[in-house]
Amino acid sequence: MSSQVVVLGASGFVGRAACQALVELGAEVVAVARRPQAPLAGVRVVQIERYEGLPEFPGAVCLHAAAESVPARVAEAPERFTAEAVALSAKVASAPFRKVVFVSSAVVYGSDGERPFTEADEPKPVGAYAQLKLAAEAPFRAPPHVVARLSNVYGVGMSTVNVLSDVLRQVGQAGPVRLRDLAPVRDYVHVGDVARALALLCVRDVSGVFNVSSGVGTSVLELARAVLAAAGEPERAVEGTSSTTPSRLVLAAGAVEAAVGWQATVRLVDGLAALSRA
Repeated sequence: MSSQVVVLGASGFVGRAACQALVELGAEVVAVARRPQAPLAGVRVVQIERYEGLPEFPGAVCLHAAAESVPARVAEAPERFTAEAVALSAKVASAPFRKVVFVSSAVVYGSDGERPFTEADEPKPVGAYAQLKLAAEAPFRAPPHVVARLSNVYGVGMSTVNVLSDVLRQVGQAGPVRLRDLAPVRDYVHVGDVARALALLCVRDVSGVFNVSSGVGTSVLELARAVLAAAGEPERAVEGTSSTTPSRLVLAAGAVEAAVGWQATVRLVDGLAALSRA
């Protein structure tokens, strides 16, 4: 059985980390990306202009992490981005890969969970990005494929368009930290943990839908206070500029633990401390 894993979107935040995790598991890694990237030891890089010209790798496993990852961009042109994502999924699904692991998102469940969502819960996507993710994962929900629904992934190199980056930008400034809404509860999982989960889902003989998460809910206010504590500014005030409907999105990760023995190991306080030093 081939140990080759082809990573689409390998220059992205999650894709690059997954390449390293796969190398550590002994896989033969081919990194496919449209943007130039710094070399990684043990990784063969294939740069292409468009995914429509994706080379074939018969018998390999594919980690598909190439979809648009910024919700605000999707919202600007939802029909175009969704059509592109669905078309790419169809192309990948029809390629001669042995298995595809598709990187999806927790947002497909909605954000009104009184308890952690499990894989058995019906998706209720709200907004263009969530709808795109749900549509793009459709070809991969049946064996032999895998859909990995990720919680809020953070770490060095993450997108600058999120609430955590907003807090970090305000570290070291005068006055209170100002954020839009302090109440939403989310589940933050470190990119190193996510990369390890994706690598295991690639190399192990498993299929199905799996949540990849810490399983711990943290409000925006709690997140901001934790960042300030890690940065040595525990006394600074945190203010919300508006209030919205209560929102809670936390995932249960029992299925992936049972399937491949994975658990999140990086505590949020430790991950935030590393971000504050970066």
